[in-house]
Amino acid sequence: MNSYTVHINPSAATEERQVVFAKDGFAWLALLAPVLWMLFHRMWKVLTAYVVLLVLLSLGLGFLAFSQTEVAIVVNGFNILVAMHAGDLRAWELNNSGYETKAVIAATNEEEAEIRFFAGWQGGLPIPPQPTPAFSFIQKGPVWPPAAKSVSADQGPTTPASSHPTREGDVLGVFPDPSR
Repeated sequence: MNSYTVHINPSAATEERQVVFAKDGFAWLALLAPVLWMLFHRMWKVLTAYVVLLVLLSLGLGFLAFSQTEVAIVVNGFNILVAMHAGDLRAWELNNSGYETKAVIAATNEEEAEIRFFAGWQGGLPIPPQPTPAFSFIQKGPVWPPAAKSVSADQGPTTPASSHPTREGDVLGVFPDPSR
């Protein structure tokens, strides 16, 4: 059984990026093509650190007069280490990108992890903040026309205030008078 960490980003713009399930453990793609794996998962900080460490490791070992075979063995060992900690690196990158770790789920695959998580989830997903417009047509002053009199708690409803007095039986709007 695999374990998945659940990460939630309250400020994500789309629902697809609000909840992310990151699998813990070894990742084969991180072993075979670590740069592509990091690019696919948008792990920019980890990718930068990986490239810098790989260059320093290669240059340092070359400076110490190691053979190309020994450098290749050490670099492949470094890639194995990255692949073994792939889930931890992805969780670290998500936590540094604004996500919060909410749960750890044990499941056979990601779909089952989603089902188990949302079956026991008590809260709703956070609502992403709405963008504020540069200008607003919302009126901040009082509503016009003002009410004729105030209503206390013990009074019933009053007739709505109108700028046009009406007589009994008059029809407002463009509808015809029923008496004609």
